[in-house]
Amino acid sequence: MNRLNASPNRWPGWSRGMYLLFTLLFAFLGIGFTVQSFHDRSRNAQFDGPVVRVTGVVDNVVQMESVTSKSSRSTHSVFYHFTAPDGPHRAVTGATVTTCNSLQSRDPVPIKYLPGDPAHSRLDLPLEDAAHHQEVWIDLGAGIGLLVLAPVFLRKWLQG
Repeated sequence: MNRLNASPNRWPGWSRGMYLLFTLLFAFLGIGFTVQSFHDRSRNAQFDGPVVRVTGVVDNVVQMESVTSKSSRSTHSVFYHFTAPDGPHRAVTGATVTTCNSLQSRDPVPIKYLPGDPAHSRLDLPLEDAAHHQEVWIDLGAGIGLLVLAPVFLRKWLQG
């Protein structure tokens, strides 16, 4: 019986270049997700502090499904406008399915924006706030997970 002469430190079919590629890919993605989580956390902290609350009007609610042979993806967005002391503002934000299903064009909707910067606004709904906070933890978990896996591939590359 012929046995392949494989190193116990390498996975069958993997070259050294593949280990390096996955090391770099996991490291860059891990750093990216971690940085994104800190950025989102910082933005959430701004909206958790003093904000200006107004009533806006829904312009449109868009729910798009994109289906491929391997996956499906949903995008949910709410387009709205409101008036601040410096004039009218239009914005679009990602929203949960529940929020999108509960809103229609011309519905009033609570909005909050940063004092002195109405261009940065959000829907002022508890479900949306919870979703923003959940995104921080998902990004942080993904980032840390990828950063933990990167050294596994680095070790395999160094042993190759």
